Amino acid sequence: MVKITVDGVTKEYDKGITYREVAEDYADQYDYDIILAKRGEKLVELNKKINKDCEITFLTTASDSGHKTYVRGVTLLMLKAFYHVVKDEALKNIAEFENNVSNSSFFNIS
Repeated sequence: MVKITVDGVTKEYDKGITYREVAEDYADQYDYDIILAKRGEKLVELNKKINKDCEITFLTTASDSGHKTYVRGVTLLMLKAFYHVVKDEALKNIAEFENNVSNSSFFNIS
């Protein structure tokens, strides 16, 4: 068993539990989706396992780090889709740029 403290509340969980499984216990306490965990000063992906006692904080898509992580994940998914569609054809240029006014990302493909 490991002791995990989140927002000042300590609970015991089975050793090897993932951050995602712990996050599910706290998801209703957040207005936005939990996308990352923070252990100390280190950001941790939710699929990682917890094997020792720790204190963690969850980050949502509303936080700067959480939003950047979300955008990066969506960008990688979009690139995977582009290459899946074109298959053997070479893409010469894929450029991403952000629109700072509306906080949106756009892709230019040639």
